[in-house]
Amino acid sequence: QDFAVETTPQSNIKALHGSNGDGFSTSQKGIFAAGDCRRGQSLVVWAINEGQRAADAVNKYLLSCRAEDAARAVRDGVQSG
Repeated sequence: QDFAVETTPQSNIKALHGSNGDGFSTSQKGIFAAGDCRRGQSLVVWAINEGQRAADAVNKYLLSCRAEDAARAVRDGVQSG
């Protein structure tokens, strides 16, 4: 609740389920959820699988943020590091 993300009636964190780096995002930008907190108690293999796919989603998100920052720096004439 501290992050103000939406939850399901079962008190799990509501997050998109997807693959190819497009899932596991919550109602708050930059916050992702996977495994038991998203689907509830389940098999550990599901949690591992979701963790790997969520890591792909986080990586995609961070790379897009970096690309946006670089584009903004070029547009503003500021050299980025």
